[in-house]
Amino acid sequence: MDGQRETTSEIPEKQEVIDRKTENAQQVDADNTYEPKCLKCGATLSVEELFCPKCGTKVVVKKRKMSKKVKRTIIGSVTGIIAIACVLVVALYIFPQYIEPQINLSKAESAFNAQDYAGAIDYYEKSGLQNDVENVNQYTYAIAMTQFAANDYKSAAQTFGKAGGILESDAKIFECGIALKDAKDYASAVDCFALISTDEADVNRAYCEGMVAYSQKDYSVAKAKFRKAGDYPEASTYVTACSLMEAEELLKTGHLNEAKTAFEKLPQEFSFDNISVSDRVRTINNASAFATVCGEWSPTKNYIESRNVYKRNGSWDSWYIDETLSDQSLEITCYLNSDGTVTIKGSVSFYRFTDYSSLSAYCEATKTTENFTISNLKSIPSSYNIDSNTTLKYSNGNFSLEYSMRDNYSTYFYNLYNSSITFGSKTTSY
Repeated sequence: MDGQRETTSEIPEKQEVIDRKTENAQQVDADNTYEPKCLKCGATLSVEELFCPKCGTKVVVKKRKMSKKVKRTIIGSVTGIIAIACVLVVALYIFPQYIEPQINLSKAESAFNAQDYAGAIDYYEKSGLQNDVENVNQYTYAIAMTQFAANDYKSAAQTFGKAGGILESDAKIFECGIALKDAKDYASAVDCFALISTDEADVNRAYCEGMVAYSQKDYSVAKAKFRKAGDYPEASTYVTACSLMEAEELLKTGHLNEAKTAFEKLPQEFSFDNISVSDRVRTINNASAFATVCGEWSPTKNYIESRNVYKRNGSWDSWYIDETLSDQSLEITCYLNSDGTVTIKGSVSFYRFTDYSSLSAYCEATKTTENFTISNLKSIPSSYNIDSNTTLKYSNGNFSLEYSMRDNYSTYFYNLYNSSITFGSKTTSY
């Protein structure tokens, strides 16, 4: 008995530690937690108990160690998550913000150097240019080159002007100006040449400005511009051509005397735009009689009357003006026709009465202006009826005007209005 008690009393001292790592000492429940049991009697233990409630054996609980396989799985999962996060950061932020623009910029520069300007423009725009002045200038130059290739020279020149002077942009601007000049778009060429400051550009600009003024028939300005163009080919020819056109304008406005003087100052062998100087002088000389009358004429004598006539016996009373009124005038212009004839155009202003009064204060002359055209003449007519009451006469190098109108204003009386003005002085020669 004593031996048995001794043996029994030693059992608590010989407790064995419950190791939850041992498969026989633990069970895994549905939540992956261990359910410990007493190794002495097999009773189920709770986590909080330190002694077996059945046999009193002391329980020592050790924490479960994770297996190497589980550790590797967790570490691998964490590493994978970190790697994915890094890839996402690169893909969503770093690549589009920093890497891709640099790639496109590199491609843009390669395309630009290879003179693939359309491709360079595309890559530069994708790169955002990176706020780099050199890249912006190359991008601008590439745009200008595409405009130049499309023959849009005016736009190209303006774009080249914004390219910072790279790759001889000024030379390309000059090429644009020459192309526009050759296409006779002189106004646009002027705008191109104005973008650069070289002697050659200035000469071409002056020439094109002269051509613009010439096309607008501003011949005095055109001559000044052509003279500024100096030794530019055709500049001196156009200076003479401007003088020729000024003479031609005088001829077209019926100023034969002034036209003759202008043509005689030109080189007689000169011909331009199907106009021969010598032919013009010859034609004007053939119409010299008309040239003598071209100009403004003033009155040297006039008689202006309002006469009241008694119908029964023809007796009459009148008021008249025989003092020359200076504000009367005659203007004559003569136009050469292609068939060798001449057309006279004129305007005459004169005084006439339109009524009669027994009191002179109520009988005043009225100024009247009449325009006339006499066509296809070979000589100046001695008489021409402007209207049924007005006749223009020419004799001995002078003009005169006769006006007569009868007014049957009552049963017993009629009024007769007569005007006779002599225009014997040519004050201005056309």
